[in-house]
This record gives sequence, structure tokens and C-alpha cells, in this order.
Amino acid sequence: MSAEAAPLKSNVPAPVKQPDSPWRIAIRRFSRNRLAVIGLFIIVFMFLLCFIGPLFSPYSMYDYSAKDKNLAPSAKYWLGTDKVGRDVLLRVMLAGRISLTVGLVATGITVIVGATLGALAGFYRRWVDTLIMRVADIFMALPTLPILIILGAVLSDLKVTPQDRIYFLMLIIGLLGWSGLSRLVRSQILTLREQEFIQLRKPSD
Repeated sequence: MSAEAAPLKSNVPAPVKQPDSPWRIAIRRFSRNRLAVIGLFIIVFMFLLCFIGPLFSPYSMYDYSAKDKNLAPSAKYWLGTDKVGRDVLLRVMLAGRISLTVGLVATGITVIVGATLGALAGFYRRWVDTLIMRVADIFMALPTLPILIILGAVLSDLKVTPQDRIYFLMLIIGLLGWSGLSRLVRSQILTLREQEFIQLRKPSD
């Protein structure tokens, strides 16, 4: 009667699971937040509607019809027409395109300025940190809406065209909103400076 063979033990080490990347962790957290996912779909829909929708419209921004003034929504005009016979849906999409462009560019300016100044304040500290944070305090105290109203009046007196006013508007909105982001970036950098792996990299005195 033959003896049963003992199972061989494998010397192959078990596969080590790679840690998730920061992007994968962020995507997983984002996908679990239903409100954030719904908000993303709404933003994507608005971008597609405002930037691609006018390409499929049978009308242009200059088309108008005197006989089609103040019409109710119908199959021909989904949102009706205005007092000079222009398609309201097309004008809503074109206006949304301008609003989204202003918001996107202004946010980009805010992120660039705020992240740069916050990183400088957190990295160099001392007088650089003090100077940037005091300037940030001043910008946080400025009322945005009255400044924009005053700017609009000044640009009107200077005979600036409406097309050029948009650029001034994007610039001012972006420059007035960087202070909060700079404080956030600064606090994160100050936190990272105290981490153990950063302290070990510093040369000993």
C-alpha cells in the first residue's frame, strides 16, 4: 500500500498588491458621491448644449422674422421667439456659451494665481509668507460685485466695446478670487513640510 504523497509547498511569494494611485482614489471617492456625479452630468450636458447645440440649429444669431414675433413654444421654435422674431433657444445657448467661457477662464486664472502664491508662501515662509497672506487678506475684504459694477461703468465711459469688456471681466473675476485658494495651498504645503519623509530629506545642521 503506497503512502500518500505530501503536498509540495510552493516557494513562489504571494503577489504584492500595488497601492492605488491618487487619481484612482480620487475617482473612486468621486464615483461614490451621487450628488457630485449628478452635478458632473449636468455640467457636461450644459457644455454640449451651449457649444455644440448652435451648430445643429437651423437659425443663426442674426436671423429674425417680423411675422414670428413673440411666438409661444412650438415645434418650429422650441422656446418661442422674442419681440423681434429671433429664436429664444438659440439665444439661450449662445448666452450660455459666453457665461461658461467666462467662468472657465476666470477659474483658470484663480487657480494659477492662487496655487502659485500659496505655494510660494508655504515654501519660503518668513517675510514672503507674511507679505502674500496680508495681500490675500486685502483681496478677501474687497467686495466683488461693487467692483464689477464700477468697472462696467468705467469701461462704458471709456467706450470699450462689449466684446472687449468680456476679457476685462474674466481677468477681474479671476484676480479677485485667488485669496481663498492660496490659503488652502499654503496650509497643505505647511502640513507636508512637517511630514517625516520631508524631515529626513533635510540636511542636518
